[in-house]
Amino acid sequence: MKNTLLFILLLGTGNFGFSQTVNSSWVPASGNQILSFVNAASVNVSAEGAGQTWNFSSTVVDSVSTVSFSVPSVSSLGQTNFPGAGLVERNTYSGFEKFVYWQAQANSIQELGYFSGNQTDSLYDVASNPRTFLQFPLSLNSTFIDDYVFNNNYNGSVSTVTSGSISATVDATGSIILPGNIVIDDVIRVKTIDNYGVAPTIPIPPPFPTGNIVSYKWISSTYPGVVLASLSIANFDNQGSVSTAYFSVPATVGINNNPSNEAIVFPQPATTSVAINADNGYRFSSIVLFDISGKEVSPDQIDGYGTSKLEIGIESFASGIYFYRSFDSNGNTLTGKIVKQ
Repeated sequence: MKNTLLFILLLGTGNFGFSQTVNSSWVPASGNQILSFVNAASVNVSAEGAGQTWNFSSTVVDSVSTVSFSVPSVSSLGQTNFPGAGLVERNTYSGFEKFVYWQAQANSIQELGYFSGNQTDSLYDVASNPRTFLQFPLSLNSTFIDDYVFNNNYNGSVSTVTSGSISATVDATGSIILPGNIVIDDVIRVKTIDNYGVAPTIPIPPPFPTGNIVSYKWISSTYPGVVLASLSIANFDNQGSVSTAYFSVPATVGINNNPSNEAIVFPQPATTSVAINADNGYRFSSIVLFDISGKEVSPDQIDGYGTSKLEIGIESFASGIYFYRSFDSNGNTLTGKIVKQ
């Protein structure tokens, strides 16, 4: 049984005249997200409290990766190590894959561990006491604390044990402006402090890392499972600190209500391929396509990254309406629709 304690101290009303609350319906479902990594120094944490506005519209994107959520299956690397998992998060970045396993409960979502590598050379963590990622409901000044233990495995043998405790607080609420000038209201920010230590189970040379990770996560009940923005600052004892930050634009934001961000799509409707032409110096860095239900679909081929024109093969698509969202290297977005005949 986990030693988790939830305190609901008070509900913030702030400048909007109502309380922003995130409950258990936020837990991710199957779907896909694009993470845009940025220079962490460009992310300003700003003040605490209600009525904040976080403007990240001018933040420059360093790199882009894809995250997908699904039900664990035999195709999920390391799946047999996490029999209690109901959700697997697959991270793909520069050819690297990592599978994170989650368990959603009535009032929380917990991390059971992760697996990376392949079936012959693997690195994975399995929790003997899972780590709580979020505990619901969350509103201004909500707080929860938790402790956890992970067994760190390399090629099937436990080499170290990581244990620690976290304390989390909803320290602010308001609106966020993401790269591409995408405005989302009803946002809460969760601040988490994770104090941890690593102990070896086999003879390995010291030092063994200890320290803390201070993280900020911006989420909204409007977009379940999407961490709209994240900033993590890892402080290692006697080894300095490392900061990472990213944004995640929900797949359907702006697709139907932001025609000014659309490029020229031809032909429309299309049968075998379609061209998307941008202007104003826009150069395609990545693109994701979705069907009418919001599920990501894979095109037959894509040509033209780094230019202002993409050629996309869609011959295998069923007839219907599809949506696209693209990014350039500066975090600007283009959205629109494609009609397959």
